[in-house]
Amino acid sequence: MRLDLTALRYLNKDDFRVLTAIEMGMRNHEIVPVDLIQSISKIRNTSVRRILANLLKHKLIKHTKIQYDGYSLNYLGYDFLAIHSLIKQGILVQIGTKIGVGKESDVYLCYVKNVNSEISDELYNQIKENILTENALKEQNRQKKLEEKKNKNKTENEEEKEENEEEKEEEEEEEIEEEVSYFQNDLPKTIQTVVGELTIACIKFARLGRTSFRAVKSKRDYVKSQTHYNWLYLSRLSSQNEYKNMKGLYSHGFSVPRPYGYNRHAIIMEYIQSYPLNKIEEIKDKEVVYHKMMDFILKLGENGLIHGDFNEFNILLNINKPDEIVVIDFPQMISIHHSEAKNYFKRDVQCVKNFFIKKFNITFDEDLKFEDIKQINYLDTELKAYGYITEKKIKNKKENNEEDNKEEDVDNNIIKDDNDNNNENKFEDGDEDNLDLGQQLDYEKEMIENMKKLNIDNKEDEKENEKENKKNKKLTKEDIKNKVKKMLNKQNKIHVKEGKMGNRFKGKKDLSNKMAIKNA
Repeated sequence: MRLDLTALRYLNKDDFRVLTAIEMGMRNHEIVPVDLIQSISKIRNTSVRRILANLLKHKLIKHTKIQYDGYSLNYLGYDFLAIHSLIKQGILVQIGTKIGVGKESDVYLCYVKNVNSEISDELYNQIKENILTENALKEQNRQKKLEEKKNKNKTENEEEKEENEEEKEEEEEEEIEEEVSYFQNDLPKTIQTVVGELTIACIKFARLGRTSFRAVKSKRDYVKSQTHYNWLYLSRLSSQNEYKNMKGLYSHGFSVPRPYGYNRHAIIMEYIQSYPLNKIEEIKDKEVVYHKMMDFILKLGENGLIHGDFNEFNILLNINKPDEIVVIDFPQMISIHHSEAKNYFKRDVQCVKNFFIKKFNITFDEDLKFEDIKQINYLDTELKAYGYITEKKIKNKKENNEEDNKEEDVDNNIIKDDNDNNNENKFEDGDEDNLDLGQQLDYEKEMIENMKKLNIDNKEDEKENEKENKKNKKLTKEDIKNKVKKMLNKQNKIHVKEGKMGNRFKGKKDLSNKMAIKNA
């Protein structure tokens, strides 16, 4: 999908109000009626019709008349809403060319402000007019020319038409690949990461609902129990979940891009000068990179998380530090307490192994197993990852672990005391016959003292047990008395109520009898 932002400079506040009204209406409607758009936007009917025609001209909405006259948002209109909000928040300044395409997202270069703050209307208009960089404008003009040529070169024969279209599509793909390679190879070396008050970043637009990603209900927990859902809404949930996960991981020191902000289905994150692992032909220290990837999986597991899509497409190698990996794409991250956690963990580990076998024909002895994970931190509960356990369960687990540790300490102390007592004895067993008279007397004295100590300890234990039993007996008697009192109070209350009700009914019967006598 092409991101054409030329119409952004011509849109005003009322246009965005109508777009937001359609967005709000799509929560309960697949196609939003015009009357509902008017009531939500609070704009007159004639003005709403004019605005809808303008938005339809710029291909920001769809119009249908099958059941009733209504409109719906498309991804371009949703992009406009997200960009408009990010500019208003004082985060986004300019958008550049496309640098990546995935099965569920498009990634563009952009410029962001170092200090996020709300901006004035004048500055907003200036940013809106110059939202596209020079390279992005060139790319848009080139694509428009290609589309115009396609429309002009319509031939009479369908076969020739199809052949020409296929050739042009191939040319377009080659040109786009050249531009992407330019930004991946030349841009990081030549351009500085900070330009004045602006910082180079990248903006990611979620595009759920493409043909390669239709089975979202079986792969993700976005939908849960919903039967009807909207692809725009699911894209919003995906970005919201990814931003939350990325922010949590970055704050805990994981090697992930720094998130700057998000709105609807768009996330702005740090631009890292790196290459994706699948496009790298040779790695100097393969073993180091392999171990770092495995350590990342293990570190996530110790914090109670599993990536769920850990492969060469979502791992970047830093250009300045070739041994450092950077991990991206977190919308599908789950907790280790999820029902499918074991399968996802195995798949992540196997993807790393398969990559090194296929690409470099190397196998490593190190192997991670799901059973080897020992959770240290509960980051999954903090981020509320899918399948996380509640804080009550965490407390119960910690208490059980503390009790087990105490029991182990007690057993160890008993063993130590026994060993110390054995070491304190001057005489060993079996030496009784070889002792002199004086030594025999000393030995007998020692034995008598040890026996006395044992008897004293046993008596003290018995006394403590008796006291505890007495306390328990007293407590049980008091509890029984209290229970009996409560039962008696309840019964008295019930009798009192029954008595009152009976008196009421008696009074009614007396009145009815008097009325009958009068009538007679």
